Amino acid sequence: MSRRTYRQMAPPPDEDGSALTTAPAYQFGSAPAPTLHASARIPATGPNLGGQPGIPDVGEKERPIGTNQAKKQRNSKGRVKNDDDVNLDDDLKKFIDIEAATKKRQEDFLEAHERITHKKFETARLRRESVLLESYQKLLCMDTREMTEDVRAEHVLAMKMLREKLASNNN
Repeated sequence: MSRRTYRQMAPPPDEDGSALTTAPAYQFGSAPAPTLHASARIPATGPNLGGQPGIPDVGEKERPIGTNQAKKQRNSKGRVKNDDDVNLDDDLKKFIDIEAATKKRQEDFLEAHERITHKKFETARLRRESVLLESYQKLLCMDTREMTEDVRAEHVLAMKMLREKLASNNN
C-alpha cells in the first residue's frame, strides 16, 4: 500500500480574526490525526501560514463574485447600479464642479483684463490731452508783437486747431 499524504487546508479565522493553523500534515496509515484545542493552534506568521513551507500567502486579493450575485447581475439587465457607476457619478460631479470653478475664474480674469485695458486706454488719452494742453499753453504765452504777419497767421491757425482738438477730447 502506498503512502499518501493529505494536504492540509488553512482553517477559518478565529473570533479575533487571526488565521491559525493546526499541527503539520500527517501521513495516511499512521496514527489518527490528533484533535487540537484552539489554544494549541499555531498562529499564522510571515509569508507562509504557520511557518509551513509550500503554502503561499494570498494577501488581500479581491475575491470573484459568487454565483448568486452573477445571476442577479445577468438577470437585472442593467437595472442595478454597480459601485463603478456610483464612482463614475462622483467623478462626473467633481468634474462638473471643477469645470464651473474654472469657468468662473476665467470670467473673473476676463473682467479684470477688460478693466486694465480700459484704464490703459484712458491713461493714453489723458497723456495725449496733456501734451496738447502744454502745446496750447506755450502758444498762448508766446510774444506775437515781433512776429511777421505770415507767422502770426500760422500761430492763430495752430491755436485754433489745438483748441478744437482739446474741445473734441473733452466731449
